[in-house]
Amino acid sequence: GESTAPTTMLPADVEKYKQAAKDMFYHSYDSYMTHAFPKDELAPISCKGHDTHNCRGCLLTFYDALDTLAVLGNRTEYQRVVNWLANH
Repeated sequence: GESTAPTTMLPADVEKYKQAAKDMFYHSYDSYMTHAFPKDELAPISCKGHDTHNCRGCLLTFYDALDTLAVLGNRTEYQRVVNWLANH
């Protein structure tokens, strides 16, 4: 079949989707910090933290969020996480 070239998004749509992605990240991250930290993950149904089978308490989500915090430009939270990891 024929392939179609990607379409160009309007700047307003780009901003709308960027904000939606940011909102989704912070919804998840804030929920993890409120309900699961310092466990590995947040269980979505029970809204409780649990450690993964392989990692067993290595703060998996906490580490995993670092790159996203950096990409989003949240230097304050990024530095807070790095400081916490360095001191624990």
